[in-house]
Amino acid sequence: MAAMARASKAKKRDSKKLLGEPRQQGRQNAFSGIKLEFLESYKDRFIDSTDRGGFYTLIAKSFIQQFGYNLAIEGNPKPGDDDDMHTPKDIDPTLPLDKQNLESDRRSKFYRELRDVSHFIA
Repeated sequence: MAAMARASKAKKRDSKKLLGEPRQQGRQNAFSGIKLEFLESYKDRFIDSTDRGGFYTLIAKSFIQQFGYNLAIEGNPKPGDDDDMHTPKDIDPTLPLDKQNLESDRRSKFYRELRDVSHFIA
């Protein structure tokens, strides 16, 4: 059974080569649309950067300032969304402290996840 599965995969791989289909290599981009354009606008500076960690932090902060915390990292604003709609607001100080802490934790987690995937622009 295993040999048949390997043979089937090899046949598919060989047929792709014959059809001239490019093989995707490495990690695939998690972003598309306006968010991909935003990240790609940093590409030249990224290439020239000597401090990649600091650069990822800069991109993550700029990304949040542009798109906020409420869209999925890979999601794009909908056509017609107001530009300020996704700008992050301060945590509401009138919320109970436990809810403020939950929101702060959620934002911190979002930032860490974004910083971890921002390397996809390279």
